[in-house]
Amino acid sequence: QVEECRLIQPQDFYLDSIHDEGQAVLDQLYQIVRREASVVLSIEGGVSLTHIVAQGQNLYVLDSANMLVYQVTLTDDGLQSARPGGTPIREMRRGGTASGIPVGDIFDITYNEQKNTLVAVDRDGVLIECSPRFLQCTGRRLLGVENWVTPTAVAVWDNRIYILDTGVGNGQIWRYDSVGDTYNSAPIDYFGGVSMPILRSAVDFAIDD
Repeated sequence: QVEECRLIQPQDFYLDSIHDEGQAVLDQLYQIVRREASVVLSIEGGVSLTHIVAQGQNLYVLDSANMLVYQVTLTDDGLQSARPGGTPIREMRRGGTASGIPVGDIFDITYNEQKNTLVAVDRDGVLIECSPRFLQCTGRRLLGVENWVTPTAVAVWDNRIYILDTGVGNGQIWRYDSVGDTYNSAPIDYFGGVSMPILRSAVDFAIDD
């Protein structure tokens, strides 16, 4: 209604206070808390920042255009980067290697709270895990990748790895169980073929208790 009134009285600055008052009432009804946005870091050169993981004073950002992951260390107030440009993680990039395994197109990143590692997976099933403190990374190949069609997102819960694959049937989630510190078995169909939801248009997912 305020915007319609502006068409009639564009110079009526009292409309701003009416707008803010109405917005505050709606925010309270919908339990919305508004925050100020600030630029933490600018990265030049045709990037497409698509996924972000926040862990402590570090942000990890996937650039899907150049297929690499940046580590961004924040200042104490959390409002800007402590180092300009961010730090590309050498093993988490297309054309890099992790434990001697070539890394391809990374489709998502997440964090493994149990192992305290940053996790990335590429479309060929290469799993890269990095210790955030020193960025020491290891790589391994997941089994059953020949059954993947369109891997879209990854999540980790209870040291299990879950892959959202929107290209299999109506969509599928593959679950990799860990034995000790390894993932040496083929993935399990998360839904077991029962009550399958339609996930073809899903873009992300999460798993918790």
